[in-house]
Amino acid sequence: SGALDLSQINTHSGTEEVLSLAISDYWITDLDSFRNRTPSNCTIQAGKDTEVLAISREVFDKACKEIPQIERYFRLMTEKHLI
Repeated sequence: SGALDLSQINTHSGTEEVLSLAISDYWITDLDSFRNRTPSNCTIQAGKDTEVLAISREVFDKACKEIPQIERYFRLMTEKHLI
């Protein structure tokens, strides 16, 4: 429940830029950081009280391997999010 935003600081202007929003029952992540297993330069903030479920890359990879429908679901969601 709740709402989240993914943001980063613009290195040229010093202002915060919101890159993505997630409302209740949706997901949010820094895809580049998650995919490449690198530290993120983004922050995820809640605009109000929010219930969050966090999953590590290792657990995600294991779930995708054991249940191929999970990989397909998140691939389609990622495509939808990026288009």
